Parts: sequence; structure tokens; C-alpha cells
Amino acid sequence: KSIHFEITPLLHSMSILENTAKTVCDKKGGALINALRSLEKSMYIGDTVAKDLLGQLLDRASVPYAETLSIWLQSGRLHDPYEEFMVQKTIMNGPDDFDGDTWAELFTFNEEHVIRDIC
Repeated sequence: KSIHFEITPLLHSMSILENTAKTVCDKKGGALINALRSLEKSMYIGDTVAKDLLGQLLDRASVPYAETLSIWLQSGRLHDPYEEFMVQKTIMNGPDDFDGDTWAELFTFNEEHVIRDIC
């Protein structure tokens, strides 16, 4: 009987990870973050094990996105070779000096990667 009590929490964790992997396997960038947040908010309400696991996954998945956002906001440079960020370049080699009017010509939003509940 004691092995059952030892294994049960592990099986629960593995079940959460399996479901998460199936849900996010085809996602990247902001879409991945949105999918993880959706799982956390809808499927695992009140489940502290799931909250901890998904929290760890969200923390790690958010790092590259946050770094890209920080660099883009601070310098205006967009380095997103895998197209995982919410902003994409529309012109590969834009002008060095541009004003607010040319922003729309240089960049566009990729709605799939906009994080829905950032606030």
C-alpha cells in the first residue's frame, strides 16, 4: 500500500505534463504562453501541483519572449528569427531614422503571439 501513496502524486504530475505537452506541442512564442495560461486558468483551477508545474513552465517559456520585448522596446531592434514575437518586421531593411508615422510601415502585429492577459 505504501508504494501506492508514493506513486500517486507522481502519476498526477505526469498526467498534467502529458496533457500540457499535447496542448502546446504545436505552439511557440506568445501562442505557447497563451496556451499555458489557458490551461492554468481553466483546467487546473485549485490544483496546487498543476499551478506549480505550469508556473515553472510559464516562467521558462516567457524568458525569450520577455528578452525580445525588452530589446525591441529599448532599442527598436527586432531580432526574432523564429517569428515567435507579437511584432514582425514588414520591411527587412528599414530606414535608420524613422518617426512614428513609419512605424506601421516597418512593423505589424502577429495576433497569434500577442499575450492576451499581460495585465
